[in-house]
Order: sequence, then structure tokens, then C-alpha cells
Amino acid sequence: MGFTRGYSVGEEAGWRDGYVFGIRKGAQISAEIGYYQGFSHAWISILEKEDLYKQRKLTALRTLLDMTRNFPKTNLLEDDTIQKLGRIRAKFKQVNALINTNADSGSGSGFCGSSWTSQDSGAGTYSGGTASSTRGPSPQSSKSAEMSF
Repeated sequence: MGFTRGYSVGEEAGWRDGYVFGIRKGAQISAEIGYYQGFSHAWISILEKEDLYKQRKLTALRTLLDMTRNFPKTNLLEDDTIQKLGRIRAKFKQVNALINTNADSGSGSGFCGSSWTSQDSGAGTYSGGTASSTRGPSPQSSKSAEMSF
């Protein structure tokens, strides 16, 4: 009786913790994607009005905007969202270099206090952090979680 009860309680707690972690991680990734979209929209409108000879910058910004728009909104098994997010981050770094901005808020390890690293095998490691919010402190504890995917 004790083992079975303990096992079911642990299983329920594991599912609940996994659900909460998934919600938080989804919110962080969507905030990051939203940051990239806003950044792209702002710079496209600035560069279109400024000079006609900014085609390389505009092309890179439009590509970044398209990549963020095509980022999956659901977690499908056949989509490698971590790899797609890595490509978006790389494009953002390229755009920053072209425009000569210091917009570091959206780069991989600097956004929301978290970082994803991905190996060639498709597996990734998350070094946890909390998203900063103006609504109050995050309910997540301050200790870092280390999870492998």
C-alpha cells in the first residue's frame, strides 16, 4: 500500500511540475520570438524611410521576420523547435552586426536569464532562469534547474 500510494503521488507531482515548466518555457520562448518580431518591424520601418541603399539590411531583417512568423506555435514532434530557435538567434546576431546595434537582450544566453545549448544529435540542455516581469516576482524559485532533452 505505501509503495503504490507513494508512486502515484510522485507521478502526479512529476506531471504537474513538468506542466508548469513547459508553460514557463513556452512563455519565455514566445517572449523572445516577440522581441525579434518587434525589433524587425521597427528597423524595417526606420531603414525604409532612411535610405534606398540599405537592401542587404532590409533583406536580412525581412528574413528574420519571416523566420519568426513561421516559428511553430505548437510543440509538434516532427518540428525541431530548438534548432529553429537557434537559427533565428543566429539570424538576429547577423542583423545586429549589419545594423551595428547593441541589442543584446534577444541573444540566446542573455534573454530571460536562460540559455539553450544544442548538440548535433538534436539533444539540448537547458540552464534555467526566470523571466523578468513587471507584474511582480516570479513564482519559480531562484535555484537553477539543469535538464537534458
